[in-house]
Amino acid sequence: KSLRCKRCNLTELPWSSVLVKLDYLTILDVSGNGLTSARLECLPMTVREVDLSSNQLSALAGSTCDEEHVIVLPHLTRLDVSHNKLTSLPSSMEVSSLQTLNVSHNRIEELSAALIDRCNNSLTTLDGSHNGLRTVPDLSGCGSLVEVNFSDNAIAEPPSVHSHISRLNLNNNSLFTISGLFSGMQLENETFRSELSELLLRGNKLSKLDEDIVRCLTNLT
Repeated sequence: KSLRCKRCNLTELPWSSVLVKLDYLTILDVSGNGLTSARLECLPMTVREVDLSSNQLSALAGSTCDEEHVIVLPHLTRLDVSHNKLTSLPSSMEVSSLQTLNVSHNRIEELSAALIDRCNNSLTTLDGSHNGLRTVPDLSGCGSLVEVNFSDNAIAEPPSVHSHISRLNLNNNSLFTISGLFSGMQLENETFRSELSELLLRGNKLSKLDEDIVRCLTNLT
């Protein structure tokens, strides 16, 4: 059920000829190799964890006539593609059970809102640090999200987050304000309090903090 080929100097995998036939595969770990592309659409739907970190990946899916293949992995809970050369993520990923997504240390400028929407009920941990992100999608619908790391990007406005999030790292971005961190509807409720225990804002361009936002941060430690 597990295929682990970590740090084996691999430069390619038999995605379409072999992996597609591994009907009971649940864990694929090929981190620390020299892979330049992946074909996640070839993985069986039984897969639960995929680790492709520390490769040379520029793509996660194949394409036909400039159209990306659809990735359908309904049981996938963890995807780690950190430390690669990705500039974007596939636009068509059906990953409704995804809990942990790590895309840090790539060259991504935009995180797909459609992807986040498809896993908004399951996602608990999101790491998009050390990329080229300028904007980030609305995360207020991700009710299970606990930890978010968007440090070391070029983000000008903070993401809107759900009140249940406990840790948000926005260090080393281009933020001028933290307004918008919570929705207007939440802030209109005078009893609203965020569960944020850690908010990291070092290395931004803030001149002041939004009083309505700060008032809600009673759980900071």
